[in-house]
Amino acid sequence: MPTYGRPGVTVGRDAEVAFLRQALDRSLNRRGSAIAIEAEPGMGKSHLLRGLINDARSLDFSIVHLVGHVSDAFEPFVALSQLPRLNDPLVDVAMPFDADPRTRFAAFNDYLNQLSRRPALVVIDDLQWVDEASLLVISRSIENAIDLGITFVCAVRVGASETDHARSGALRFILRSCTRLHLAGVCERDAAALAATIGDFAVEPLDISEIHHKTAGNPLFTLEYLRLLRMSDAPSLRHAPPEVSRVIEDRMRLATIDLRVLVALELLG
Repeated sequence: MPTYGRPGVTVGRDAEVAFLRQALDRSLNRRGSAIAIEAEPGMGKSHLLRGLINDARSLDFSIVHLVGHVSDAFEPFVALSQLPRLNDPLVDVAMPFDADPRTRFAAFNDYLNQLSRRPALVVIDDLQWVDEASLLVISRSIENAIDLGITFVCAVRVGASETDHARSGALRFILRSCTRLHLAGVCERDAAALAATIGDFAVEPLDISEIHHKTAGNPLFTLEYLRLLRMSDAPSLRHAPPEVSRVIEDRMRLATIDLRVLVALELLG
């Protein structure tokens, strides 16, 4: 998860980091794997992916990093258009996305074959927003990627923010092919460690306990609340940054009516 004082620091998630590093170790021995990191917004999915990419870069991996965007979800092949070119005349050309499906799949698998000449990592962030055409190509090639020794890791947002697009058959197939890694909220001890990353800012244990309770251990939510606490003597979640507001809204949609009323009354003072 991101931190203000030390952005490269990961607090908690020791088991998850170790699991992802083991996947890289297997790739060094040409044993591929597919992993899906699942969590609600703010839990640190993208942060774990960035750390994994840094680890892979230090091991001289070939790295492909794609990102799904909600605005591109219905534009065919926009995700695969992000593929970096490789230094091979056979695949160093634009993917033939206007050709028939068999040609497209063959072209993507040729790309994977070239990529796998070295230990390779393919990362896709916000897989739920990847366009359906790209998802279909990836879903039909993921087993080949694993057989080639490639490590495939994606991050998927779950919770109230999912849309009809998330019920894509290709997306479901990809997730069934992956080992699922679910990120829950961090513990109170790790919330205190997050506070320590901000710098010369002391937070009382009781305050940490209260913030941890309010945020349910969501790291981004915790950090933003701590930032507000640092800036004001009377922080209010009503003035949280937009990304934190979205986390709050997601939680509220999942909450029971009674809980919504209690939270609304608390925010109103």
